[in-house]
Amino acid sequence: MSYSIFSDTMVDMAYTQIEDAAKKNIPILFPIAVIEEHGPHMCLGTDTYLTYDFCKKLKNELANYNIDSLIAPPFYWGVNSITNGFPGPFVVKPETMITILLELLENLKAWGFDNIFLFNFHSDYKHIQTIYEVARKAYNEQNIDAYFVAQDLVLTIGRLSGKEPYIIEIPTKLVI
Repeated sequence: MSYSIFSDTMVDMAYTQIEDAAKKNIPILFPIAVIEEHGPHMCLGTDTYLTYDFCKKLKNELANYNIDSLIAPPFYWGVNSITNGFPGPFVVKPETMITILLELLENLKAWGFDNIFLFNFHSDYKHIQTIYEVARKAYNEQNIDAYFVAQDLVLTIGRLSGKEPYIIEIPTKLVI
């Protein structure tokens, strides 16, 4: 397949392959981003491409350690309170994003996946808080092992401690 954010994700797999991966308890890498304005010099999909690309690189790096993983299709309908005044950003309300993501995580759990890692490269405070809330609700209320993997800088922007059991803090220098 050519240029696609679905390349190398679960979308390109048959359901039997997904079923086999779930039986092996393969972790899921879930890119969560937003389509937004980045100035007149960049495309609207920058955050989505960065998050998806990071997950692809992480999947390849994990494979170097004989750890299989799957990439969920990128979620790109996010919260944008910073640049939503420009033409182009597709914005959803936090409660909409929470509902949709929790339902998607429920799907993954129902299929047999137990370890789901949420990634984000959009630095909007409300977006970060929304992903945090998704991880909190999934972990505490729905018994889904979902973890928000966030750079220390992102946690600072989102005013999060990083000490919660559903937050995995990584140094920003590992991502850049």
